[in-house]
Amino acid sequence: MALSRTRKIWLIVLSIPIVLIVVGVIVLKMLFTSERLKSYIVPQIEESTQRTVTVHSMNLSVFPSLAVDVNGLAIANSPEEGFSKKPMLQLDRLVLDVKLFELLKGNIEVSTVTLERPQIFIEVNSSGVANYTRKEVPAAAPAPQSSVTVEVKSGGYAVLLSNLEIINGSLEYVDHEGNSTTTLEGMHHKIRAFAPADGGDITVEARSEVESFSYGSVTQPLVSNLKFTSIQTMVYNVKQDLLKLQPGTATVQEIPLTVSGEVAQCTQVPEINLLVESDKVSIPEILSLVPKEYMKRAEGVKGNGIAKARIEVRGSVTDSTNPDITGMISATDASIQYPQLPKPITNVNIIADFTRAKAKQEFKVTKFSASLGSNVLSATMTVLDFDDPSLTMTLTAAMNLAEVKDYFPLEAGTELSGGLKANIKLAGKVSAPAAMKAGGSMDF
Repeated sequence: MALSRTRKIWLIVLSIPIVLIVVGVIVLKMLFTSERLKSYIVPQIEESTQRTVTVHSMNLSVFPSLAVDVNGLAIANSPEEGFSKKPMLQLDRLVLDVKLFELLKGNIEVSTVTLERPQIFIEVNSSGVANYTRKEVPAAAPAPQSSVTVEVKSGGYAVLLSNLEIINGSLEYVDHEGNSTTTLEGMHHKIRAFAPADGGDITVEARSEVESFSYGSVTQPLVSNLKFTSIQTMVYNVKQDLLKLQPGTATVQEIPLTVSGEVAQCTQVPEINLLVESDKVSIPEILSLVPKEYMKRAEGVKGNGIAKARIEVRGSVTDSTNPDITGMISATDASIQYPQLPKPITNVNIIADFTRAKAKQEFKVTKFSASLGSNVLSATMTVLDFDDPSLTMTLTAAMNLAEVKDYFPLEAGTELSGGLKANIKLAGKVSAPAAMKAGGSMDF
């Protein structure tokens, strides 16, 4: 059946918006090619970061959503002396997707932000300068005040981030001045954030996993290959510039933890006050935190007993300062069983605490005692200055040496017999064992 003249006219009229949208999309594709986008955006990033920037490709789409797709982004490290050649930032792919119709209604709803394999490298050289520090440039003349105002509607959401996902990211922090290294590999994060249009609190919900966390000096790990997970809800008060962490759950290896606290002055000089604690740490889980190279004899060790742990992070974060970290761990009536030996070490009691701050670095065991059958061993220990440790230790023991092999693994071919009574004090630099001072008594 042929269309009437009127119907044809209406069909043409109704088709005009669709045609305009299609034509607009085609025109934008032609105008904003990958090379044109790169030629405009890359210089802006270079000017902002004062670093060399490379991008493999960059694409823009408008319909049905406003989307940006960036592939192969790299930002070079600082060109100043004392920094390595490793890029400060590398990123396989970035995808940003904003809902167009929500944008037209005055709301910003980001449906997707995906970062595939971001690699962040933060470095502090031996002079204490960080690689993200910008050179001071002469201040430009103040820009004229704009008379444009933005009115945000009440009700609904002004900003909504439905899904931010980081896939297989990594973060490496190397401080040559402070002789410390922190590495996070296999980072997977899913984050959702929303803010009401009336300017109220911003809520962030996050699920995170780190496949491998390592920490230590530049040359020697203190802890390595720890797995970390967390589920956390955070609320940011814009007026107070205060981020509150609602009590959330986390695990290190298989150790369950609770995390809470706050970060004040987030946009200025962040002041951190965080608390991580657990009252359900098993003895084997504690041993699992120690690097395997230090625990070769303890592989497969089993134990009974529960320990309590508490870590506090307090202080400001700047280019030259880090917050203070203090912690404690305690356990009572625990036992340890080596897999190849017939008898367990029992009555293990320990109270220990540590502080890592700019003014003080200390690890202190105020109480340690254990029983190897009828043999009792007790000790105290203090370590000062983690970079060049100074050790003070006291040891008391009354032991039948022939029984030691039943409780503690000895080197192949080693045999002990007789008795030992000891009351010993040891002090000095670990780096110079021959110069350490020792005193006390040992009766065999």
